[in-house]
Amino acid sequence: MNVLGDCELPIYTEEPKVFSGSTISVDYTVINIEDYDSEEDYRIAIVSKGDNGKSTFNVVESNCSGENFLNGYEACSICFTKQNYIPLYVETGRFVSSNNTLSLYLQNQDIKGTTITYGGAGQIRDVYMGNHVDSESENGDIIIEPNTTVEVLATNRVTIQSGLQCKLGGRLAVNKY
Repeated sequence: MNVLGDCELPIYTEEPKVFSGSTISVDYTVINIEDYDSEEDYRIAIVSKGDNGKSTFNVVESNCSGENFLNGYEACSICFTKQNYIPLYVETGRFVSSNNTLSLYLQNQDIKGTTITYGGAGQIRDVYMGNHVDSESENGDIIIEPNTTVEVLATNRVTIQSGLQCKLGGRLAVNKY
């Protein structure tokens, strides 16, 4: 087993495609994926950051939309793979609970080639974005690449600190849930 999933997955292709038209939503423990490119199933590997998968390590072979398999308090790296496609990586950020509310901390992420929504379902109160908003995670800028949309949903506030880059052609949307 490896980060790409099943070690028998053939990964060579002469003309690799890229995921485009995919929509990913991350809300605490649930991830929803919609892939408009094709009807084919894909493989997904989820590894928690910081402890090399001790908190979360899952490999799923389906479209897994609506699956509840994230350990919400751990920031996770998610890899989507499909035969003849370049793998797509997404980071979830880290959720922190206090006083029966959830806050989301996003940092050290390079987001490209997809539409991703963080928060939703009225669970996330505050969102903090920047290169050092969470001392439990590795420091680093959030970079939104061209042809990428990031939507952040919160019931209270979204705080953007230094270290957020939105490159030409990228889009950041902040909405109240």
